[in-house]
Amino acid sequence: MELAIVDGRMPDSMIANLKACGFAVEKTIEHSKLAKPVAYHPDMQMCRIDKHTIVICPELFNHYINKLEKYDLNLICGKSKLEHKYPLDIAYNCAVMRNKAFHRANFTDEIIKRELCKNNIELVNINQGYGKCSMAIIPDGSCICGDVGVGNVLRKEKIDYLEINPNSIILNGYDHGFIGGSSSQGSDKLYITGSLEYHDFEKSVREWIEAKGIELIELSDDIIVDYGTILIMGE
Repeated sequence: MELAIVDGRMPDSMIANLKACGFAVEKTIEHSKLAKPVAYHPDMQMCRIDKHTIVICPELFNHYINKLEKYDLNLICGKSKLEHKYPLDIAYNCAVMRNKAFHRANFTDEIIKRELCKNNIELVNINQGYGKCSMAIIPDGSCICGDVGVGNVLRKEKIDYLEINPNSIILNGYDHGFIGGSSSQGSDKLYITGSLEYHDFEKSVREWIEAKGIELIELSDDIIVDYGTILIMGE
């Protein structure tokens, strides 16, 4: 069974919808040093290298290795301890997209870099420290991006992407959330933590996804909320 790792504060109704899609679901716990709005976000605490491998921050490694040991996963302890203030909170926020990984090089955890290089994944530096938050990765290797600077790098790397304005995505405590932190890819599907109907990018996203033959799964009927990227493992 595929596993979805989600923010421990995600509503039960949304978790029920993930389970109805066939996922086992495991919740994160709070990281005491991270800012409260993102303290449970999976993409702040750990980095998905591939469908079986996760690098986890050392402070929470023992908790997650006990919680996730029943799944067929390769769990690796990272080196970087997280702190409250940017950029000391971004060590695990790396966007891995097929043979490329987008990250802020000077602050990415060294173990993540090692694992990516072992897998022949090219490391691409971006100025946006919240690389994974900013990019909703699509199963065909393209993405939806909510950051102009990241979009410029994607264009240079010849990555197909759709640029949107994420200002209507909710992340309590901040002006807005991120599209990458509101989504996840799995097989030929894109999962979104809310409904597109409340957002001005609805038409462009629906048309773009439909043209790619990707199925869109909206996990609630409400406005999209950034709960941190849902980490889907084992697909």
